[in-house]
Amino acid sequence: MGNRWIHRANFNSNINLRPWWRVNMSSDLSFVKVSGKRVNTQFSTFSLGANNNLILRNDLIIRLNTSLNNGDSSSYGVPNDFIRVYASASVTKKFLSDQLQVIAQVHDIFGTGNRKENSYTIGSTTYTSRNTIQRPSVSLNISYRFASGSKISKKNKKASHVDGSRF
Repeated sequence: MGNRWIHRANFNSNINLRPWWRVNMSSDLSFVKVSGKRVNTQFSTFSLGANNNLILRNDLIIRLNTSLNNGDSSSYGVPNDFIRVYASASVTKKFLSDQLQVIAQVHDIFGTGNRKENSYTIGSTTYTSRNTIQRPSVSLNISYRFASGSKISKKNKKASHVDGSRF
């Protein structure tokens, strides 16, 4: 057995650049140290991200998400030797007073998500794992909201014999 220390700092910011353009920026800095009989390592990781929301109309939204990182800080391996760039984009269209929503998305536009590789050593044996998900991927999501989500009025609760203490 041994000890594992993870020190992490997160910073987030939401900015309205224009009435129709919102940006959420985030960062994560980590320092990891693992010590024990078979494992002795320390490393730092980082992650930077920007999520752009372009609200063209009340019923049309374009989202562009980008991030840069050099791996995760799980301490089971060392971060990647390269900086990974991840980008995705989506278009959301709302219909029928926002009850019907259609979202078209492209994930990992540059196909860099499958380059994640982790290696760690226990004793004299080195273990390596690699993520081989095919990218980019495209998805289409369709959702319909049947109820408006409004609360039941007190008058309707009594008439329907519903236990009002639950509301």
